[in-house]
Amino acid sequence: MLEKTPYIFDIQRFCVHDGSGIRTTIFLKGCMLNCGWCHNPEGKSKLPQFIFNMDRCINCKTCERVCPNNYLPNKDLNLMNSNKECFTCKLCVDYCPTNALSVCGYKTDDETILNMIKRDIPFYRNSGGGITFSGGEPLLFSQYVRNLAERIKKELNLHLAIETSGYLESEKSFVELIDIFDEWIFDIKAVCEQDEKALLGVSNSCIDRNFKILLDRIDTKRQKIVVRIPLINGYTYSNGKTEKFLEYFSNLLYYKRINRIELLNFNPLFYHKFKLVTGKNSPQRYEGVRINDVNSITNRLASLGVRVCYMSP
Repeated sequence: MLEKTPYIFDIQRFCVHDGSGIRTTIFLKGCMLNCGWCHNPEGKSKLPQFIFNMDRCINCKTCERVCPNNYLPNKDLNLMNSNKECFTCKLCVDYCPTNALSVCGYKTDDETILNMIKRDIPFYRNSGGGITFSGGEPLLFSQYVRNLAERIKKELNLHLAIETSGYLESEKSFVELIDIFDEWIFDIKAVCEQDEKALLGVSNSCIDRNFKILLDRIDTKRQKIVVRIPLINGYTYSNGKTEKFLEYFSNLLYYKRINRIELLNFNPLFYHKFKLVTGKNSPQRYEGVRINDVNSITNRLASLGVRVCYMSP
């Protein structure tokens, strides 16, 4: 039933950074974390949203004239997103001559997704690729993800990956997902309770628990764990943060089951996407980490005996 399915904000084909090989990535809308620097801000809310591209707007005010409420996106975007009738109407989107307005978030059935996936099976087979669930936070919809992933595995026998923060309060639901995925891409942004609450607005207790369960139960012969650490200067990276990560990983019983640690520098595309979603400039300024510091972090983490690589934005 579609009413029980999450909203999707994108299904991207031919992805090469979301797991092994060439992949199709399904981005689910909704996330419990509140990372200020998130480069997918359109994936935070579980609900559809109007996206307003100011650069395309020619100020013709067609949207205002056709809108029953005379809303203007450049000043009324929040009102539009909070009014359910707007998503039924969408005259502003239909009549915008420059496509400055769009709606982010839609629902579709499993058959449509499976048919889309089938078109690219030769590319998955030849590259060792497959399907990745991402977001937002896919674990927010653990039952939906489990059901769809099991269908993909049973009917198409494709490699499955999931990119997640690990935030899922139900230990049982998390454990039920472990064996389904061939590759786990686990985003770790902080490794202590104080940092986690300050940076993400949530406790890291279930994230830490789920990561340790994953390391304990992973089948190293057929499954892979990739850890991703975003490098946000002054937030996830500052004096002493690298040592905290080193201490955390080295104290894990099975840390050598981590196949790779990927360091992701801040993506400045965040500012553009934030403005599309909110209609405003970000009040907070973020920046990445200098390459000399990246090299230092890489060398320090590599001392654990785990492969470390840097991914530029």
